[in-house]
Amino acid sequence: MDTEQYIQAIRDSGDRFVSVLEGVDLEAPVPSCPEWVVRDLVRHQAGVHAWARMIVGKRLGESPDRDMEQLVGGWPADNELLSWFQAGYQSLADVLEQAPEQLRCWTFLEASSPLVHWARRQAHETAIHRVDAELAAGQLPVAFDPAFAADGIDELLTAFITRRGRGPTADRPTSFAVQCTDSGDAWTVYYDPEKAVTERSADPDADALVRGSASDLYLWLWHRLPQGQAELVGDPTVIDDWNTVQVRWS
Repeated sequence: MDTEQYIQAIRDSGDRFVSVLEGVDLEAPVPSCPEWVVRDLVRHQAGVHAWARMIVGKRLGESPDRDMEQLVGGWPADNELLSWFQAGYQSLADVLEQAPEQLRCWTFLEASSPLVHWARRQAHETAIHRVDAELAAGQLPVAFDPAFAADGIDELLTAFITRRGRGPTADRPTSFAVQCTDSGDAWTVYYDPEKAVTERSADPDADALVRGSASDLYLWLWHRLPQGQAELVGDPTVIDDWNTVQVRWS
């Protein structure tokens, strides 16, 4: 995927996020994030957008040292929350569109450039929280395009969980393969008590294989879909290992 496609994905997921939450009680629970109600979800996503927008727009060399409420300049009234959120993701998309290809700023995941990093990260950040909005509204998640979902899996498995302390762990070397039955993409995650390493191929000797559509795997790996939606072959304990992975927003 290219930067333009990521930016359009931010707009599309943001639009869907707003449309499904119109008329939903801000005190409604978010099933996929049990500690949140809808108000928390909207504030969080808007705050992450503001954080990314500040880093890219101001070419910051480090992450801003402030909490979410300070970052956004204070929370709006409840009746203004969705329109405020909408203005925020549209502004983020505009800032990314206007940023130069040679953008230099702080990043936290491996990527071909800072601009690709931020466009890709915010596209998938917004997409996954779009699913949270759908679930909070009592709707089934709309399936993702296979290429976009596979890209999100790739970001998660090759960039997020390979950072120290962020991947699955086991008391012995363990591996599991992930295979998309529609896009043809595949990965194998190798992990032990110290680290996780991912290769972009399915190891036939992996301890387990998880396969399904790219969209279902994307949601399962992000803990938004029950494992039963994906087929597991091999050692079932890798599911328990994966369920310990908690992906934080930075």
